[in-house]
Amino acid sequence: MRFAWAFSIAALILAAAGCQGPTQTVQMLEADKTAPADVITVPITATYRLYTLKKEPGKDKEEEKEVYSVELKKGEKVGFMRADNRIHATARGIQIDLPEREDGATYVWKVEEKR
Repeated sequence: MRFAWAFSIAALILAAAGCQGPTQTVQMLEADKTAPADVITVPITATYRLYTLKKEPGKDKEEEKEVYSVELKKGEKVGFMRADNRIHATARGIQIDLPEREDGATYVWKVEEKR
């Protein structure tokens, strides 16, 4: 009985924390660069997540915040594109605004590795 109770608590903690696996960067748009927008074909079917990286005043390292998440199939497109004189993130043809870009944020697409 005690084991079942401990197992239930552990399961709740894992559910609350999320079960996101390790990620790898597939595309980056740096804040201080005027790099051209670039869209790539994804090599594997997986979950792709868009993060913003921003160094807050008084902090030593950048904070990473998830902005968007999408399940893409091998061969679909993800990246950054120029439209309306601005750069947007894109996944499967959907445009995603990057409002923090003016505030010095870097945006990164990452793929979640399957466990």
